[in-house]
Order: sequence, then C-alpha cells, then structure tokens
Amino acid sequence: MIISQVLNNNVVLITKNGIEKIIIGTGVGFQKKIGDEIEPDKVQKVFTIDSENSLDEISAVIRSLSSKELDIVLYIVNDFKEKTDLEISDSIFVPLADHIHYLLSRSQEGIYVSNPLHYEVKYLYPTEFELCKTYVDFLNEAFYQDIPDEEASSILLHFINASRVDSNMKETMQRTKIIKDLLNIITNYLKIQFDKSSYAYRRFIIHLQHFVSRVLQGGSYSSSDNSLVHVVRESYTKESECVDRIAKYLIDNLNVAITNDEFVYLVIHLTKLRKDIES
Repeated sequence: MIISQVLNNNVVLITKNGIEKIIIGTGVGFQKKIGDEIEPDKVQKVFTIDSENSLDEISAVIRSLSSKELDIVLYIVNDFKEKTDLEISDSIFVPLADHIHYLLSRSQEGIYVSNPLHYEVKYLYPTEFELCKTYVDFLNEAFYQDIPDEEASSILLHFINASRVDSNMKETMQRTKIIKDLLNIITNYLKIQFDKSSYAYRRFIIHLQHFVSRVLQGGSYSSSDNSLVHVVRESYTKESECVDRIAKYLIDNLNVAITNDEFVYLVIHLTKLRKDIES
C-alpha cells in the first residue's frame, strides 16, 4: 500500500483501484511522505471513503484526536464487536471518536450532558449497557476524569445507531423511546416482570425492534384476512387486549395503524413470552 497523503502521525490516505481509503494506526504516518510504503503491522483500521464517511469529515475528526484517544476508540469499537451480537458498521468510528473527544474536553471542565434516553437504553440493552460502563471506567482511569456511569448510555446509542442500515441518531432515539413505551404497556397490562438477563426477554426485544422498524418504515405485513385475528382473539384474550392498547398508542402518537398480520404477530410473541416467564 502506497501513501498518497499523510494526515498525521496516525492516519494516512491511500488510493487503490481509484478508491480512496483512510488507514489508521499508531505511528502509521510517522516520518512518512507521499509515495512511501505502509508498514502492514501498524494498520489498525481501514476506511473506504464514501458518501457516509467523507474524507473531510473523517480527517477533521481524526486530526482532533490525540494518539491516546485514537487507541482507546479503536479498542472500544473492537471490544464491543467481539463481545456483543450486534453487527456494527464501520460508520461507528467517526461519530464515536468525535463524541469521546468532546466528552473528555467537557469532562475536564466539569461539564456533563444528560442523556434523555438513559433509562430507556439501560432498560432495553442491559448487557450492552454494562459493557459500555466498563468503557466509561476505562476513560476515567486513562484520562483521570470522573465521567458518570450515565455516559454509558450515550456511548451505547452510537453503537445501536451503527448497527442499523440507513439509520441515524434521531431515528435511533425515536425507536428506543417507542420500544420502551410498548414495554411499559405490556408490563402494566399483563402484570409481568421481565428478567432482562433471560434469553426469552432478549428474543422478545429483537422481535419488538423488528416490529417497530416495520411500522416506522411503512413495511408492515399487510392482510385483509380477519379469520385468523378472530381465532387469536378467542384463544388469547388477555394478550389480544394488550395488543389493542399497543395499537391505540401507535395511532395516538404516530398516526400509524397496525395490520391484521401485525396484530397476530404481536399476540403470538406476547403469548410465547408469558409462557417463557411463567415456566
């Protein structure tokens, strides 16, 4: 790999087959110039320059990072990918690096910004939240700061955002709030307590995430068949009434109506969840 531009000691640009790529690694650009070869053992991350990760955007963020910050962001991204089931896009690096850089800057001034979705994120993603708390501890130890644990939810939101195609932070926050509201409806009406560490809970959250995505994107299942809805209502009365409340919430707050198939989908998964909890 031949260097076409040196951005700083830790970041260089190459062009391969007409495609620009950013190479990140501690010391990868140290005492290098255009035309030099890259040392493969120093390469830690490769970004293809596209519409999502423009050269100007990436280089501006990376230029603002110290070598220590760069190493820690790379560690956090790689560690999260290894320890969770979320499929994380490389788009995570730029917003997360920028977030951590300014988090540390604000922390030095004793300024902390509260995350309005802290409790929702903590509730919906308990395992990932605990993992992100370890990154907060790591930042505090590495930079001698006193960043509160609540910051873990903000870091996690960046990962959640990067795990969805064609998503952005505003949409992620909207989805997270909707899922939390739906869970509140379910727990209050069905009088059930979730074991957030259980497989049944995690599976249900995944189903709920897919449901909310379909509803928001207008991709819900469609069907005019009322017969299955009638059977489900007769067989699973309590769960059906709960889904009626979910449907009312969606109409009142999003002006979105669920289809017959979505109704059946939710009732079936609620029934399965109750059986898992009670067994």
